Amino acid sequence: RSPALDLDSLYGRGPDREPAFYEPDGVRLRLGSTAGVGFPQNDPVANTDQAGFDLPRSGEGSTPAERRASVIPDARNDENLAVAQTHLMFMKFHNAVVAKLVAAGTPSTVLFDRARESVVKHYQWMLRHDFLPRIVDDSIVTDVFANGRRFFELPRPYEVSEDCYRV
Repeated sequence: RSPALDLDSLYGRGPDREPAFYEPDGVRLRLGSTAGVGFPQNDPVANTDQAGFDLPRSGEGSTPAERRASVIPDARNDENLAVAQTHLMFMKFHNAVVAKLVAAGTPSTVLFDRARESVVKHYQWMLRHDFLPRIVDDSIVTDVFANGRRFFELPRPYEVSEDCYRV
């Protein structure tokens, strides 16, 4: 795992090294489908499969759990619905950025790298300008971004994701 807030749990090691997470084009992230449940009876959305509304699933194995295993770089992002749907939202955002870059004529040789860079920058912007100010006094956030950390340095990357958040 990377401590750099670079969405490594979304991208893994990239399409060249982990192609199972990507569409055959090696640019867009592979999405999964929800399965129609047949209830309520008169609900066409609930009763039909919905492409792109779930994480990709393995579909293979001898047990239901094996068949439902997510095919994403960090399987912990499928431990609960809130985190799984946040992960899916970032996957869909990446694919939307790809579509926008394609429409703008971005060369295919740099398409993935530019999309990833854009998504990561949006994610980091959200953390800096929305998330951190909600949980930390704004003067502290401003001071840390202006002056850096002054009180302590962690000896190694430190993760408390089981107790807090993960994306």
